[in-house]
Amino acid sequence: MKLKILFPLSVIVLIGFILADPVLTHIQNRYKKFSSLYHIQKVYVHTDKNVYKTGEHIWFKFYLFNDMHRPDTVSKIGYVELIGPDMNIVDVRLLRLKYGMGIGDFLIKDSLPSGLYLIRAYTNLMKNFGEKFFFKKIITIKNPKINYLPENVYLDIKSLNHKRRKLNVKYSLTGNNIISGRENKIYFNVSDYLGNAVKASVNLLENGKIIKSTTTDTLGYGQLNFVAKENKRYKLLLQSGKAKARIILPRPEKYGYQLDLKDQGQFFLTTVKGILPASDDKQFKTIYLLAERNGKIFFTTFGILNRDSISFKLNKNIFPAGIVHFILFNGKGNPVADQIAFTKAITPINLDLNLKKTGKNLYELTVNGDTMLYASVSVSITSTLVRDHNNIADYLTLKADLPQAKTCVLKSPDINEKIKAYSWQRYSPQFIWGKSLDTPKYKVQKSLVVKGKVTKLILDLPVKGTLVKLTVLNSYNDQYKTYTDQHGNFIFTGLNYPDTIMALVEARALNGSKNVLVYIDKYDTIPTLFTPVKQHRKLRLSQQAPVQYQEWKGSSGTLHSNVDQVIYMKDIPLSGNETVFDIMKGRVPGFYQMGDQIFFRGPHSITQNIEPLYLVDNVPVDKSTVESLNIYDIDRIEIIKNQGYTAIYGSRGANGVIAIYTKQGHNIIRGQWQEIQPGYYTPKKFVAQPDSLLITNQFATYFWDAQMIIQKGKGSIKFRLPDGVKAIKVNIQGTGMSGQIINTVKKFDIQK
Repeated sequence: MKLKILFPLSVIVLIGFILADPVLTHIQNRYKKFSSLYHIQKVYVHTDKNVYKTGEHIWFKFYLFNDMHRPDTVSKIGYVELIGPDMNIVDVRLLRLKYGMGIGDFLIKDSLPSGLYLIRAYTNLMKNFGEKFFFKKIITIKNPKINYLPENVYLDIKSLNHKRRKLNVKYSLTGNNIISGRENKIYFNVSDYLGNAVKASVNLLENGKIIKSTTTDTLGYGQLNFVAKENKRYKLLLQSGKAKARIILPRPEKYGYQLDLKDQGQFFLTTVKGILPASDDKQFKTIYLLAERNGKIFFTTFGILNRDSISFKLNKNIFPAGIVHFILFNGKGNPVADQIAFTKAITPINLDLNLKKTGKNLYELTVNGDTMLYASVSVSITSTLVRDHNNIADYLTLKADLPQAKTCVLKSPDINEKIKAYSWQRYSPQFIWGKSLDTPKYKVQKSLVVKGKVTKLILDLPVKGTLVKLTVLNSYNDQYKTYTDQHGNFIFTGLNYPDTIMALVEARALNGSKNVLVYIDKYDTIPTLFTPVKQHRKLRLSQQAPVQYQEWKGSSGTLHSNVDQVIYMKDIPLSGNETVFDIMKGRVPGFYQMGDQIFFRGPHSITQNIEPLYLVDNVPVDKSTVESLNIYDIDRIEIIKNQGYTAIYGSRGANGVIAIYTKQGHNIIRGQWQEIQPGYYTPKKFVAQPDSLLITNQFATYFWDAQMIIQKGKGSIKFRLPDGVKAIKVNIQGTGMSGQIINTVKKFDIQK
């Protein structure tokens, strides 16, 4: 075995020496290109707690970081969604970010059933890698009045309960294949269908015969070593109680490479092994080793496999905190093996907190820290029964790059053996090396944007240099103008509006004709809500008792994904019905017409507008327009009363939505485009619940401050507590302006 000990200085010298190697240079250039195209962002959301009752607010603060865990100011818009047990988006907040931070809240309405809910947060740029890398947090909502799920969700639960006898297994090898005649290592992690770690028995079979056995530890991790034989088939059989899983392993191959990492305290011992064809060609024996994270390279080297192995001893100080991705390339520059390694945890700042009483039920919390600390933090003061184990340091250290891993492994002394069961998933080495790197579909959002293209009616030929007008309707009536470029593209930026707006884009041909089409770029123009929601087993299994009603899924032409009821005109006798409202009477539960007013029965204000939002082919109209519609031209009527389904419409949809679709469908109108767009959410100021509710709530939030400022290590807040509170829990999370990560949790006994 040939051993190379590499320290930071020698690494720099070595890299400079091997830059002339064309293969390695090409590999490095591919990662540099990826890094320049794909800016990596990580989101963390601090909520005041994790258990709520109806009538409460979910208070939260949104933190945006770059890959080096510094506050990220590239994006100016953040999304936070509340997702229900039925996997539908209940509500959404569009946040205007400042210094990589934003604040918001969700009101928990009494129409929401009890169960587990999901907080999901992301930026537009993060969509390029899918929702797997979005921030996710499960919370509990308790509603004593509604403790059921819709029928379709109940049926899903029955199906999932049937599958609970299956085990979920993650596994990885020390190479891309199994090499015959060589010892191979398999690392695996086993969990049940809810994602909980299980202790399982593991058998390795060779042509159906057990040749090796082991058991996983309490965290579900384990490994097996075996020498593979040519022309044999191998598989793993795993069992825990009645739950089972079977993994068919790749067929053994005659030639291949292996990459193995061993944690030796301050060093990584990286060993490369290979079984290669007999040849004098150095290309067969040359290997390249690269360590990177999200496109940023921290180490590169090469070696010659004169024997069957070569090792490199790497000082951990050259790597950032968290996960690092090692990739082995052969002499042709093709990736042949990869493995992840954990370097070190982020060490958060633990603030010194002091609490003193300043008056009857009044208290002041003071913060002491390093005099060089300047930070913006969020502070939650709750009852001591709140058990929210999420913290910003652990999330950024591990789950932001390895979402499938469990943060509890951070406390394990052999963490690098455990995480070998996982693979790098944000992108594969083949994505960097084996295909062309295209410009990302989803771009950085600096403001609300309307972007699109103007074409002629025939052949979609671009209309160059024509005037395009954007009118923001509603109460604003603001108008903006621009011109298309040589490709017919236009863009309006700097649109900063609260709540929802109606955007109207108008364009003409150069001769003033309306015979043009206006297309809107769906990847950059708001709304860009990320509707796919991955099936989350814990949410799906959070309820048991069904209620017998069905939900109707919206068709492809709708803006919304769910409605409460749909009326198809082909099923309705047209005689005796003159207007849309005549059709709805007696067919829509809760629909009521009183004089000139239309509304759905329920609690309404006598001083505010109670009418629903009217849409015709997704365009808002007034009631008189709806009344004047010819019912013979209508295809269907969609009714949305559930406030969770009207989140995209903001306050305009608070009283429900009546969406009418005509038989010609939602066709593109010549010369214009018109659509509803969500604007920035205006956060509410924290107001504590009445003392009577706080005292009876064992998971009470007494105080929340999302914008506490620490200057020169000092800061303070004042708050009130109701009578009878004996102890409180203070949870402070946030980031310093110089990239410090702050996480402090402390309990205080309250003076009588």
